[in-house]
Amino acid sequence: MSENDVDAVAYIASSGDSATAIREKLRTLASLPNPSLFAQVATQLPFLFDDLLDALLKAATLSSADSDAIQACIRILVSLFPAKAVHIRRKLLDKGLFLAVVLLIALTREDHLSFMNAIVSYEYLPFFTKHANDKGLIEAIRQFKVKLFSRILSKEQSASSISIPEECMLLRLVCVFVGYFKIKLSAEDMEAVMKFVSNEDAMDTGTAHSSGDRLPKMKLCALLVCANQLLSFSQPKFIAALRRVIESDVSELTLMTGVYCHTNQLAHIVALVREELDGVPVGMTADGLEKLRMLFIDRVLREDDIARRALAIPAAQGPDSLGVTVVYELLKAGIFVRVGMDVKQWVSRAIEELQPPFHDKFPDLIKRYVESLLEVPVFSRISESEVTSWVKRGCEISAVQVGMIFLVLQLKERYFAKKSAPASAENVLNPACQEYTESFMDTLPINSVLLFLERRENQEAFRPFYASIVSLVASQFPQIVTPNAFCWSESLVDDEDLIPSLYRKRILYDCMMRSGRHDRMPLFDQFHVTQEVLAAVFRRAVEDPGTLVACLEYLCSMDPSELLGHLDSIVHSFFGAALFRDGFEPDASSLFLKLFACLNAVSPRELWIKTVNAWRLSTPLTREELVQNPLLLFQCRSECFEIADVFLAFLQILDCYLISSRRYYYRKFQLDVYPDKSSKLKETHLHALLELQESAVMQALLEVCTAGFLDERSSAYRINVSACSFLHQRFVLSKNSMKLLHFQGYSENLIDLAVENIASMHVCFEFIPELLAQPQLEKQVFVLQLASRLCLKYPIPTSLTLANNILIPKIKTLSNQISDVEPSINLFSVMDDRKVAQQQLIKLQTLQTNLLKVFACLGTLVEAFPVMIENIDQFVGALRGSRQRNISFLKACDAVTMRVQEVRANPGRFNKILQSIH
Repeated sequence: MSENDVDAVAYIASSGDSATAIREKLRTLASLPNPSLFAQVATQLPFLFDDLLDALLKAATLSSADSDAIQACIRILVSLFPAKAVHIRRKLLDKGLFLAVVLLIALTREDHLSFMNAIVSYEYLPFFTKHANDKGLIEAIRQFKVKLFSRILSKEQSASSISIPEECMLLRLVCVFVGYFKIKLSAEDMEAVMKFVSNEDAMDTGTAHSSGDRLPKMKLCALLVCANQLLSFSQPKFIAALRRVIESDVSELTLMTGVYCHTNQLAHIVALVREELDGVPVGMTADGLEKLRMLFIDRVLREDDIARRALAIPAAQGPDSLGVTVVYELLKAGIFVRVGMDVKQWVSRAIEELQPPFHDKFPDLIKRYVESLLEVPVFSRISESEVTSWVKRGCEISAVQVGMIFLVLQLKERYFAKKSAPASAENVLNPACQEYTESFMDTLPINSVLLFLERRENQEAFRPFYASIVSLVASQFPQIVTPNAFCWSESLVDDEDLIPSLYRKRILYDCMMRSGRHDRMPLFDQFHVTQEVLAAVFRRAVEDPGTLVACLEYLCSMDPSELLGHLDSIVHSFFGAALFRDGFEPDASSLFLKLFACLNAVSPRELWIKTVNAWRLSTPLTREELVQNPLLLFQCRSECFEIADVFLAFLQILDCYLISSRRYYYRKFQLDVYPDKSSKLKETHLHALLELQESAVMQALLEVCTAGFLDERSSAYRINVSACSFLHQRFVLSKNSMKLLHFQGYSENLIDLAVENIASMHVCFEFIPELLAQPQLEKQVFVLQLASRLCLKYPIPTSLTLANNILIPKIKTLSNQISDVEPSINLFSVMDDRKVAQQQLIKLQTLQTNLLKVFACLGTLVEAFPVMIENIDQFVGALRGSRQRNISFLKACDAVTMRVQEVRANPGRFNKILQSIH
């Protein structure tokens, strides 16, 4: 020891200094590290070990620190205090300092490989990246590589076996050294790796089964990461090793590696390996990956092998289902089609085992299956009988029914799309694949599935299916997803009965017992509502209304699937018979509407056709007939248009068949007309046909209404309101139908009703000039009456301009044609033929009547627009003076003049503020 060293030791250990002062001296010593001096201080003052180490670590963080000298000092501490080596290693790791020293410390211990395996993890990898250019670290890694392969070689050369976890650790380190540290293997190393991977003598030392499952995966990872080097060393040996691993392993890693090789998704292979290596970002060269891909495709795992393996995977569901992932990828790549392997049974099993939570690719898997099924005759379709075995009428809805319905709807939609598209090389329809029949589609519980998906408790779980199913239903069954249908469903939810169904059943039983009209009643525990019970209650609907009401309330409280079993009896005995008997209970009539809504929410298409036929007194109709011609609905018995609640149900059915009809003709046009380029029929002709049908229905509905003042509590008033509300909805949907209806015209007695109750009638202002351009006087009269009534309802700037520029001039022109004498037979006394004279008189009287109606419109206009009073008054006065002998005209003049006087006398009543309609 030099004199300076002795002085330094004495200085640090001088008596009287506090612990803080000593630490400060050590920090000074560490900031200018001298290994020999540091060794002497550590030797002479071993109790200052922790302070010495902390001072060195503190100095290492300074930008001016001498890293080499500090590392030398730390090594001295390790050599002087071997028992503290683990403590020093942990301190350095915690600070992320001097990894080379950390590794050299680890190399002195027996657990060096376990330690290395632990620190090449997500937490410590950034430290390796940070010190990538540290020569000491590079040398330490090289020494670890030597130790690693020494262990591997010792295992191969000795008869003793090692445990499965240790084998996994060694293989992982091989992947890390080659893939992350980019170590080049020697020929001896590569030979050892391939022998090690091919060996099957690993000893099971009571470890968890997961370790045994992981070993084949680690072997495959080692081959994949080292592939580029191993293939350059010996391709035959590499292929043999790879085959041995592949044949003995059916894990997700093996399958997905094969899938990604066949589907050319090589980046996904790198991601799989990294995930298996606990996130170590190993690198795999593009050249090596391409060589691997060709080996898998041609020699290791061919398309037929991987397709067979995929279909052998259980079809169990779950967010991480291997089967769904593999089958989806192979379907997407077309491998099943190329090898001629049918996936129908696997898909069927997958749907049968369907339950949440779902794999996010399962809906896409179904879509891929359907596309392939429609394009090539390799796959077979899930038959109608197979679907029916799971999706029965009235069955309880679960994930299985949702999956089956989704597949059926998807196939139906894509079949039509391919069939209606122009034939081309890209659009080929498999002739062996048949679409599901309409009669079969009618049996599917579409509404029940929708209600199931919309339940609060199912919304999140079935989110992968919901949007697709709603879209498919809206395309194929637009009539059951209308705003009206949703409103009806919501009304049922809002009116949910708080009284349990069992209690309702008890009330029905007691009513039947009290009435005395039902013989041989069993005890309540043995009482069941059967078709015979319902028929008996409905047969005595008028005589025993209390029991009928109790029965209807019980039916409305039933579970939907149970209620569906009584549909035929309800429709035949109640909707078609009891409902129309004289003296029917009004309360039961309102319950009819609720019961109809309950059935409509479960099986609407079945309900509609059966109800319509129950309301007819002639030959039953088919669904196809009603879809092709919804006007046949108006052949129902007259009571349907006289009972307000029944009429509401009729409108619901009418709305749905109108939508169905529109869809039917659009699809028929796309299938039969659109592909035929020689056809003269155009889409505009189709629109014209549909608008004509709509306008005919609107006209029929207007004729159902009753004109005049009605009691708001009367059935006729409610029917008027319902019909006008329906017409308003149709007008909003189709302005052209509204226009066509007014070109055809309707009874003038209904003009006031339409203007007052149809909110969208103001749209007529847009085409009043076109309507007036018609040559027939009767139609001009109708238009003028309508326009003047609309002006009175909507005294807005637009209508005032219309009245000034078009209506008043037209009325004056027609009014000037009024005869100056009253039409009578005397005007035709010179004619010899009495019959001809009578015909001429009728014609003249009709003309006179129409012209007087036109003239009367002036009174309506002066009430609508008092600003026109002088103009109209002068015209009426002048015309009156020239036609004094026409008594009918004078009476009409008096009526208009009286209206003018009323407006003058009460200007505040008629002087309306002009406003705009928003």
